[in-house]
Amino acid sequence: DLVFNNPHFYDYFFAASPIREVSSLNIGSRPAARKTITEIGGLRAI
Repeated sequence: DLVFNNPHFYDYFFAASPIREVSSLNIGSRPAARKTITEIGGLRAI
């Protein structure tokens, strides 16, 4: 409920976490050639 039904969670998540910085690091074994994430449902877990 908190993640998917709160319209402000997406903005909070990107403001409170270093996800933008971490996503720009070259640390994965596969290329991160994914489209821009515009909603919580587009985030992927490891």
